[in-house]
Amino acid sequence: MDVRKELESLRFRHVGAICPEKFGRGCRVDLNPEVPGYAIWILVAEGEIKMVGATGRKNATLKKRMQGCVSTINAILIRRLYLDSTEPFKRLAPKVIAGGGEIHVWAREATADTLGREKETLNDRYNPEWWAGRHG
Repeated sequence: MDVRKELESLRFRHVGAICPEKFGRGCRVDLNPEVPGYAIWILVAEGEIKMVGATGRKNATLKKRMQGCVSTINAILIRRLYLDSTEPFKRLAPKVIAGGGEIHVWAREATADTLGREKETLNDRYNPEWWAGRHG
């Protein structure tokens, strides 16, 4: 699957990346442009869709959500956070960053009415094994 074409066909646009710094011992997020309001976001690593999420609340911007991802990855990398997580992305992301790879951020605007449904549909499609245990 060509991830770029797939995401573009779903009206997503590449808006930035979570990038390694400190020789893979940490990371930062570079977003340009910010997606205003409600957004659905997809994280791509190693050429595959690895995580689908949503901003959720109007004041929970994409930038804030990505900064939260960066904080979690950094905490795992410096071992302040030990994870026995069932979430595949939380196991994968630190390895990608430590190896010098980037995690690409794709996003599109959504509405409060469609946000949850769109997130569920995309997770059913791209993360079915993990997602099945997360909802009903």
